[in-house]
Amino acid sequence: MAQTYNIHIEQGATYTLTVTYETSVVGVPVDLTGYEARMQVRESVASTTTLASFTSSPVAGLEIPVPANGLVVLTVTSAQTALYAFTNAVYDLEVFDASVPPDVVRLIQGRFVVNPEVTR
Repeated sequence: MAQTYNIHIEQGATYTLTVTYETSVVGVPVDLTGYEARMQVRESVASTTTLASFTSSPVAGLEIPVPANGLVVLTVTSAQTALYAFTNAVYDLEVFDASVPPDVVRLIQGRFVVNPEVTR
């Protein structure tokens, strides 16, 4: 079951989040060799419009730097956050493999809050 984690982004600033996928034994990472990551931000769960999207193939905001360590790193650039016109949305972050059908695991989910920038 995905953990709930609310992301708070400052508009116009770079944001980085590192998530570790662990086995049921705390501290033991899942080997993500052969996996990719994806994340979408939407106004609501039912919304058909994507406000932001990140993938690891090709590298577009998500990275699995050392697969054996179970790490997934999200990086949202200051140029990207400066363009966010929304303030409150929802997201989830998944990893998946190349099998058919793919093995999909939702790692985290929650609110995606953008705090508006004053200094521009």
